[in-house]
Amino acid sequence: MSKRPHMSIAEKVNERAEEMAVTWQLRAITERAAREMRRPQRPPPRCRFCGAAHQTAECNIIPQGDKMEQAARKRICLICLTHAGHHPANCRGLRTPIQLCNRRCCVNNYIIHHKTICASATPP
Repeated sequence: MSKRPHMSIAEKVNERAEEMAVTWQLRAITERAAREMRRPQRPPPRCRFCGAAHQTAECNIIPQGDKMEQAARKRICLICLTHAGHHPANCRGLRTPIQLCNRRCCVNNYIIHHKTICASATPP
């Protein structure tokens, strides 16, 4: 038998598959970058207590003892510190219990709230 000087069909198929895989990966990377460029920039966070440019959980302007009262008055969820348009049992803040107050007086009285608005906590 004589050796064939050209590629076999299997080698051609493998080479073409590698080229297509590289092309597909490059296209996916390009599309992901284009989506990132088109995504609108988020505005800076606004505190729901005082309106300043910081996270609600990081507010130092409102006294610690007044935060719980203000949250109720402004209809802020006591668990996640966002708008109170959801039932507390459905609050996403319950998924991250590290953010919930675990002080003995609150836990014993079944008062579930974010640790940064606890009236019995010392201010940061």
